[in-house]
Amino acid sequence: MNEYIEINFTRRGKKWPVRKQFEDGQIEFEESDPIPRRVAVYLEPRAESTRERMKWVRQRLGWHGSDFQLDMRAEGGTLVLRGVRQDAHDTSTNLPPGFYNLRVQVEEAVVRKQAAGVQLKSEGYHEATVDLATDDRTITVDLVGCDAEVERILSASSIDGATGLDWVRLPDRRPSQRACLLNLIASLRARPVLKDPLSSLVRSFFWASHDRAYAQTDVELIKRLEALARDESKPFYREGRPTAKIHEQLLDQIPSGDADKFSTARLVSFRGEKSPSLQVVTAAPSEGSLAYAEFDLDLGNALQDLWGIIVHVGELVDGKPTNHLDLHKKLSKTPAGPFLHYTVQPAPK
Repeated sequence: MNEYIEINFTRRGKKWPVRKQFEDGQIEFEESDPIPRRVAVYLEPRAESTRERMKWVRQRLGWHGSDFQLDMRAEGGTLVLRGVRQDAHDTSTNLPPGFYNLRVQVEEAVVRKQAAGVQLKSEGYHEATVDLATDDRTITVDLVGCDAEVERILSASSIDGATGLDWVRLPDRRPSQRACLLNLIASLRARPVLKDPLSSLVRSFFWASHDRAYAQTDVELIKRLEALARDESKPFYREGRPTAKIHEQLLDQIPSGDADKFSTARLVSFRGEKSPSLQVVTAAPSEGSLAYAEFDLDLGNALQDLWGIIVHVGELVDGKPTNHLDLHKKLSKTPAGPFLHYTVQPAPK
């Protein structure tokens, strides 16, 4: 079996080539301001004969339960989905011919038209097309009369060589990234209560993306979260060591002078109550009062903790990453609302 599925992407009526694939599986498209995007692909047999062929492959390769291993690679501007070879001597890609349902989700993009059904013939391939739309809205940041605590954190922060105060207003930085940082600071300013917020234990932010940000904190933040997790009202839950590898990237961003004080064994995840849920992954030092933390806001969806490309065979899962521009409306109706200090502007026509 040498069958494969080729996934082509389009945007605004034209082919949108994949220009790069990273070691962790994330991809970049051909665009002026490319960002790594996580991808989720859900492939499900829609005919009993196809299901039986997949079962035969599982048995032949010794795979357990419903597990079915697949591989995805960027090739010639597309994503190619193949079965996994058993070993170096296996000449088959182990993706049996048949009828499948295919669904694709791409981070920071909206799927306008799915690939839908796939008919994969013996020794052949199927070309699937997924039409995407990007979010071209922007934000207007207004720091006049800025909350003193929010201003303190932004003033102390340095991201991409600019102070936090300047960075959140830079027009060449992606709006979703700037919104993410402002949403996180506003959430920290209001949790668990306005009079004693977690933001008081945050020293500065030094890295931000469209779905999470890293900060230097007092080690007291970890003790505070532990206490909140023990509180009977449960404003936070202690999840323990995070299982998604994406959280280990925090350690890669810690300055070299501090890096030897931290390890994956000292990572602990806490999750706040209510929606959106604030997740805090803390990195405790082996010594000293300086700690590090990753912050993100989770709407409880399937892709929030994706690491690279996920290929799922079986029940289709509905989920997409948190869109921080959409999150503005929801946060504005919470105690964090007065501390957002920005508005979302529609995409230019």
